[in-house]
Amino acid sequence: MIAVMYGSEMSREPGAIHLGAIDNEDAGFGVDLSIGRASAQGDWRFTYGYARTDVDAVLSAFSQDNIGIATNYRLHAMTVEYTPFPKTALSAIWYHYRPNDPEFAGSNAAGDWQNRFRLYFQASF
Repeated sequence: MIAVMYGSEMSREPGAIHLGAIDNEDAGFGVDLSIGRASAQGDWRFTYGYARTDVDAVLSAFSQDNIGIATNYRLHAMTVEYTPFPKTALSAIWYHYRPNDPEFAGSNAAGDWQNRFRLYFQASF
């Protein structure tokens, strides 16, 4: 499965209100490539994702809670998912990211790549 998302300027969306941005840095996109499946016991799925957002591309409060930068980032994500039992999932995700635009890097070092690793178990009932 390949998924692609792209967004720019909230005012282009039907029914959206554009409150103005401080600059033209208002675009972002994400691409994911998954191989395998994670729906039946014993299934494996591997996913690579790449995303890039400008500083005003998204509302930072709802953008990205998996890394330390909510917007203005370049992100690579590698995910391995395994289904050990019916209605369960065990996932490991590695995020490799850095600020996209040094001018808006904040307390992050502009050119330094950062890493975050997450391991989680999910059960459905």
